[in-house]
Amino acid sequence: MSEGSSEAWRAGVLCVVTASFFGFCLVACAPGGGDQHAAAGVEMTALDSLDAAILASPNDPEGYANRSLEFLETGRIADAIADLELALEIDDTDAELWHRLGTVRYSGQDFQGAVRDWQSGLEKTPEHIPSLLSLAEVDIHLRQYERALDRLNEALQSDVKLDAAYYMKGRIYKE
Repeated sequence: MSEGSSEAWRAGVLCVVTASFFGFCLVACAPGGGDQHAAAGVEMTALDSLDAAILASPNDPEGYANRSLEFLETGRIADAIADLELALEIDDTDAELWHRLGTVRYSGQDFQGAVRDWQSGLEKTPEHIPSLLSLAEVDIHLRQYERALDRLNEALQSDVKLDAAYYMKGRIYKE
């Protein structure tokens, strides 16, 4: 074995050991990329990749938010909620994270939790349009039309061309 191939072999072994320890596969480590891993029957899943990103930057809320989307796609609502809560522990000022958490709770039939999260997002960013629209939708469902119109008017102050707000107002006037 030449000195160059010996170094490549050591680097490959180190990557495999590291990957085994952390529970994921680092495809880019080995010379030749993922071909060697595929030949060995080791595949890196989307979740493995997201786990690796979180391990690399555990204080970055975006990693948890991204992994929550993967959990949601696979029907793991409780895991998606847990990841969004972890993201919010890191940065509770991000209205978009609050909105995502509320939307995930809503999809899991936790309507009160969803409303609470959307309201928390609005406390951080009062003009957050997705939260305003989501809360207005709940208000329409509860027949709280005046409150819904107030929220829709707030959203329209931020974006006068917001088709969704006009559509929702039309639904209110129809009823």
